[in-house]
Amino acid sequence: MLRTGWRPGPEAGTDGPVLVSVTDFTFARRLDLPGIARAAVRLRRGWPTLDGAVGLWLWTAPWARRCGAVSVWTGDQALYGFVGLPDHVAIMRKYRTRGETRVTTWMSPGFDEARVWRDAYRVLMGSEDAGAAPDGGRGGPGADVSTPDGAIPGAPEAAPPAPRRADGSAAGCSSAGPPRPPTPRG
Repeated sequence: MLRTGWRPGPEAGTDGPVLVSVTDFTFARRLDLPGIARAAVRLRRGWPTLDGAVGLWLWTAPWARRCGAVSVWTGDQALYGFVGLPDHVAIMRKYRTRGETRVTTWMSPGFDEARVWRDAYRVLMGSEDAGAAPDGGRGGPGADVSTPDGAIPGAPEAAPPAPRRADGSAAGCSSAGPPRPPTPRG
């Protein structure tokens, strides 16, 4: 398994309880990985501006056709705000029919980087019992979040306000647009 370095969010210094979310996407075709990776990196760039984001790692196991994220939040509302961002919804709509998404979440009494990664890794490697996350979590392997409207099961009916930057502007991630096709040589 390969992973990025820790990408702190604006709440990286929090000392209270945190919500850990482990996303595991198994894609049907290896050819989808480059597009998925580009989309994930674009979302990661905006991480330092997302309200309630403690931080995240991106990870991939390309030989197993799997990739995802381990993200840490101050609570449910922060996670739901991210899930509702237009860029995230667009990515989920584009790729959800190209594989299977599982999300496991749990509350941790505080943020300990080594402990969170260790527990997330155990979930990703299947050493946690199905439906049980570390620290008595919610969700569980197999909780499918690729719903038509991009919602997470259990999320509030009315979407919370979108995350905002400190200056009050929307914290969506910008994109340079779709990748350009290769230029033919000849």
